[in-house]
Amino acid sequence: MTFSGRFSEGALTAEARERLARGQRQAAFMQAVKQPLYQEMAAQGLTVTKLAERLGVTKGAVSRALNPDNNIEVFTLFTMAEALGCEWQVSLRRRDNTSDEDERRLRS
Repeated sequence: MTFSGRFSEGALTAEARERLARGQRQAAFMQAVKQPLYQEMAAQGLTVTKLAERLGVTKGAVSRALNPDNNIEVFTLFTMAEALGCEWQVSLRRRDNTSDEDERRLRS
């Protein structure tokens, strides 16, 4: 998510800045989720075309799924990992910068 030169982040409302920050976190998350798929493809010497053949889908479908700007269903991630002979290990941890207000909101 980017802004053109016409906009200044400082001119945004607090709500708009939070939406922008959330969008940036979501984009970073999607990239982090998809990176292991790219790494495993490289380790196996697989191209997008070869993975598409394994999955029985088009090259475009795999390219769209691997694009870090696109959302992807969990079942698609699972299927891609299976096609690579892998399994997912998922973890969740609390952000280091969680404020007291965030803590209160989480508890309610």
